[in-house]
Amino acid sequence: MLIGYYVDQQGDGHRNRALQIAQQLNCDVVGFGTIAQLDGWPGRWNRLADDTSDLIVDPSAGGVFHWAPLRHEGHRQRMGVVAVELAAGLDAMVVDSSTEVAALSRLMGVPTVLVAMRAHEHDRAQHRAFDLANLIIATWPESAPEPGWKQEWLAKTTYTGAISRFDSLSVEAAKKFSETLPTTAQPKDPLKRALVVWGTSQPELPESELRNVASSTEGWSWRMRSPRRPSPNLWREMLDADVVVTHAGQNTIAEVAAAARPAIVVAQPSDYGEQAANARALARFGACVAVQEWPDPTMWPQLLDSAIRMDTSSWAEWNNRGGAALAAEAIRRLARKRR
Repeated sequence: MLIGYYVDQQGDGHRNRALQIAQQLNCDVVGFGTIAQLDGWPGRWNRLADDTSDLIVDPSAGGVFHWAPLRHEGHRQRMGVVAVELAAGLDAMVVDSSTEVAALSRLMGVPTVLVAMRAHEHDRAQHRAFDLANLIIATWPESAPEPGWKQEWLAKTTYTGAISRFDSLSVEAAKKFSETLPTTAQPKDPLKRALVVWGTSQPELPESELRNVASSTEGWSWRMRSPRRPSPNLWREMLDADVVVTHAGQNTIAEVAAAARPAIVVAQPSDYGEQAANARALARFGACVAVQEWPDPTMWPQLLDSAIRMDTSSWAEWNNRGGAALAAEAIRRLARKRR
């Protein structure tokens, strides 16, 4: 069995999720992406040309595509490399996420798997990709569906729950390990701890914003983690936090769910409204506090109090820690049907 896997370059979420699923497929996986080959990738990797530089002309064809710029050599080379591999005889093609690669895969008669985003209701390109896909992987629980999905999409959807790089780690074991570490001479910090986790696809949160929040939340200490301020051990820091504050990207939500932490999730502007949709879904689900924009400093004391009082046990349903294996099994079933 030979499976292809396209990995979007935006943010860490697509690549973290792709690696977890690919390693569960137990076969050679031909990877595609603008990024360098991921450590531990189980097969060949096609490093694709950049298609965001130079002059960009009519990239969406009036909303039919997300990104297919006219006369762009990088884009032409990318699609050509993918087409050659598809023509060589892949048993299935997993796309996370590109409406154009999904369309190309299906046009070439290869069973196509789309790892879904919560689609904007007016996103024609995403809806077309849902129509074309043979299998849709929804990395959230079935109990948190996306309103408005057509019945024909639901009929071919596998709900896996969230998938994160931390899913194999045990919260209990990590806590026990923390207890064995030598204590310092400093007294225990009497303040509650808020950990802000910001992603690679969002603008850096301004220092002034964090200072405003800190000054309005007496009794709390604040720590920021982002691409500019990486954590030496994010898993440990999340476990130690009283509340995690993060954007509404699927990857970070999956990590917070794996750690089962009280959380405040703040939707950030995104190209197709997926973060706003994620935050709405979380608000309905009830595992955390979820809002549509960065709150005013005066709102934070109440938000933190609400978050810390919430029952976080439902995070175990959002991320069941077996999502990658469930996705891999669904992909293998589709690939075997070809035979």
